[in-house]
Amino acid sequence: MQFGKKLKTMKAEEPLFDNINPNLNYQIKNGDCLTVLKNTQDKKFDLILTSPPYNVGKSYETKTSIEKYLETQEEIIIELIRVLSDKGNICWQVGNYVDKGEVFPLDIYYYQIF
Repeated sequence: MQFGKKLKTMKAEEPLFDNINPNLNYQIKNGDCLTVLKNTQDKKFDLILTSPPYNVGKSYETKTSIEKYLETQEEIIIELIRVLSDKGNICWQVGNYVDKGEVFPLDIYYYQIF
C-alpha cells in the first residue's frame, strides 16, 4: 500500500499486502492470545509488538476491576516472555485506565509486572 492511494474494501480471501516476500516464513494466528501463546514453542520470536486492551470498556473488551485486568495481563506477559528469544524484544503499547473520571497511566501498573 502507498500513501495517497484510495483504500479499497478487501474480501477475506484477498492478501493484505501485495509485496510480502513469499520466501519469508510467517503465520497469522487468530484466536484467544493466551490460548495461542500456551501452544507456542519456547523462545520462538525475536520481536513481539502488542497493544493490549486498556480495560476501558470498548466494544471488543469487557471492563473489569484493575486488579483482575492486571492479573490477566500478567498471565499473558509470562507467556510472552517464555516465547521470546534470548535476543528478542517486547514492544508493549499501553494507554490509560480510567475509573470514575480519574486517569491512571497503565505503565505504572505494568512496571511491577515486567
